[in-house]
Amino acid sequence: MSLIVISREMGSGGTQIGKAVAARLGYRFVDREVILEAARRYDVREDKLLHLEETKPTVWERFHRDRDRYLVFLQAAVYAFAVEGDTVIAGRAAPLLLKGIAHALRVRITAPLAVRAARVAEEERLPLSEAEARVRRYDEESAARLTNLFHTDCSSPVHYDLVLNSERGTLESLSQVLVQTVRLDLFQPTPASQRTLQDLSLATQVRAALLCVPELNTLAIQVRAEGAAVFLEGAVFGPQWAALATQTAKTIPGVDTVTCATAEDPPLYTLPRV
Repeated sequence: MSLIVISREMGSGGTQIGKAVAARLGYRFVDREVILEAARRYDVREDKLLHLEETKPTVWERFHRDRDRYLVFLQAAVYAFAVEGDTVIAGRAAPLLLKGIAHALRVRITAPLAVRAARVAEEERLPLSEAEARVRRYDEESAARLTNLFHTDCSSPVHYDLVLNSERGTLESLSQVLVQTVRLDLFQPTPASQRTLQDLSLATQVRAALLCVPELNTLAIQVRAEGAAVFLEGAVFGPQWAALATQTAKTIPGVDTVTCATAEDPPLYTLPRV
């Protein structure tokens, strides 16, 4: 039930490495499927979710409510795959979303700009100068987007257990490094780490479900799960709101009981926790 989550720069070969690791271990490889799953399950246009992660935010979007809603849907999709284990997830900010999950091997795959540009030029049959400009632009926009979402420098090595420079060696040899690393005792799931991930996944599924109901569509409510018990925390809009929220939460598989705090006064808007 091990889990490998990879953040890869354009042209770093991270996708190919992830696929090779999955093949060696007999794991499922997840990449674009995360976006498709989120779009299907929560009826969100796929291009909206891609825009969330892959483009530089505008000044208006930095305060845009839809951005935070889509992030919840993205989280829910990532956690749904992660909780099943024996999975390699590439990109989609997965290493940051899975911070605190002890058995998740979080990996950053990078390479010098010149190396990455040369690979993109070859793969896309582009002039080298055009490929370099494309990689630079993607780096800038991706960094700005993730910094806006997570309020941290996502390229910092402190967010990862392992950083690989794909300039050295072959992609196959680098995949062997990950295979050997994930087999270490440090990255084996324990009952405690599995429970943490399961609780996180269940809470996020509930939160996403609430956001899909027009009457419950507020980001001010935080959701916490402990086993099959779900707690809706923060002020909500009175007993009727609480009854509908409880009913909605119980439609999520795995939810047994729901405890919902109520208040008559609407809360101020607060950014969601990630």
